[in-house]
Amino acid sequence: MVSHETILGILEELAPRFCAEPGDAPRFVVKHGETCRRLGVCTDPTERNILLAASQGTDFLLIHHAWEGEGAEVIAAKKISLYRLHSAWDLAPEGNLVTLARMLGLRELVLREGTITGTTDLGLKDLLDRAQRLAGRNLLPYCGDPNRRVRTVGIIPGSGFLPVFRGRWESLASIGCDTIISGEISHAAARFAARNGVRLVDLGHSGLVRPGMMHLAYLLRSRLLAYGCEVDFYEDSYGLDYHVAASSRPEEGKTTGEQPGGVVLPFPR
Repeated sequence: MVSHETILGILEELAPRFCAEPGDAPRFVVKHGETCRRLGVCTDPTERNILLAASQGTDFLLIHHAWEGEGAEVIAAKKISLYRLHSAWDLAPEGNLVTLARMLGLRELVLREGTITGTTDLGLKDLLDRAQRLAGRNLLPYCGDPNRRVRTVGIIPGSGFLPVFRGRWESLASIGCDTIISGEISHAAARFAARNGVRLVDLGHSGLVRPGMMHLAYLLRSRLLAYGCEVDFYEDSYGLDYHVAASSRPEEGKTTGEQPGGVVLPFPR
C-alpha cells in the first residue's frame, strides 16, 4: 500500500505542473481516502476501463482525458480515486509527445509551443506503418503526396487538426515541417495541407497519447514496486469504428464482383 502523497510526489517528478498548459494543472477529479493498493493508468476513463479496474481492486486511476461521469456508481461504491494529468504529461520531458516521437524514430527533437518536431529518413509508408502500430488503429487517415520523402515531422497533441489550431499548422510549416501528425483531420486542415505541400497524418485524439500513457504505466510500475503497489494499463479508449458497406447492381443477371478489401463496388454505365 502506498500513500497518495507518495504517488503525487512521483507524478510531480515525471510530469511537473509547470509543463501543463495554463489552467490545466494536474488534479484529482474524484478523491477517496489517502492510500492506494493498486493503481491503473488509461488514456480515457471509459466505462469499460472503470469496470475492469474495479474488478481488479484498483483504487487509484490515472487518466489523460476528462471524466464525464462514466461508471460513477462503480467509482463511488468501490471508492476509486481519479487523477488527471493531461497536458502536464503531454509536454513533460518523458511524456506523451517525446515518447511518440522517439518510438516513431524521430531525431533532433525540439519541444516548442505545445508541439514537438523531429527529423527522419523514413519514407511516408514506413512512417504510416509505424504510427499505425503505435496508435493501435486498423485504419490510419492521411492526406498529401505519399511519394515525397519525409524530412521534418511536427506533432500536435489532441485535436490538433481542428481549425482552432491553425496557428500551430502555420508555425510548423514555417519552420520546414513537411509532415504533421495529430488528430481529427478537418476540411480546413486538408485545404491547408494541399496549399502548402504538407502531409497530414491522423492518429486519432486518443491514439496520439497511447504510447506515452503505456510508458507512464511502465515508469510507475518500476517506481511503486518497492511499495507493493501493482500498476496496470487499461487499453480501452474513445475512438471511431468503421462500417464497410457492400452494394451491388444487377447486370445481365449478375452482381459486380467483390473487390479487394471486401467491398462490392457498383460502377455506373
